[in-house]
Amino acid sequence: MKRSSIIKLSFAFALLMIFIVAVNPASSALFDFFEEPAQNVTVCGVDFVIPSGYEFDENFTDLMEIMADEDFQAHNGEVKCYEGDAGNITIMVSEDRKGKISNLYSAGYDAKTINGHKGAIKYMSDMDNYMYVFMEDDKLAVVYVDDKDLLEEIVV
Repeated sequence: MKRSSIIKLSFAFALLMIFIVAVNPASSALFDFFEEPAQNVTVCGVDFVIPSGYEFDENFTDLMEIMADEDFQAHNGEVKCYEGDAGNITIMVSEDRKGKISNLYSAGYDAKTINGHKGAIKYMSDMDNYMYVFMEDDKLAVVYVDDKDLLEEIVV
């Protein structure tokens, strides 16, 4: 095959790929290397992973109310909120040496272990999201997500 034929085929292939991506955005997954990687974050000493596509939201209005709460401050609490196209992620962690996850089971929560963390999960219909609660080293961690499947990525 001649060199000019190879160049023409390569050019045609490149144009075809551009056309495919333009017509079908789902095929752009081939080009995920342009996407921001997942973020490792620590909230009050507990590690989490925020999936790519989410950004820290420092202006989240409920965050300001939570941080101002005296009970939350008394337990050295910390809150971080993230916003993405697929919804929001809110993580709250506080020191709570008396917390018992088993107390939540009678309140309609289901037992759930995620990546080795025994906890409790419940769909919060009033907020249209899921709440997962677990204990780690005498700290109470609460994760709110719109998409329950994200919990496997977030809780590490």
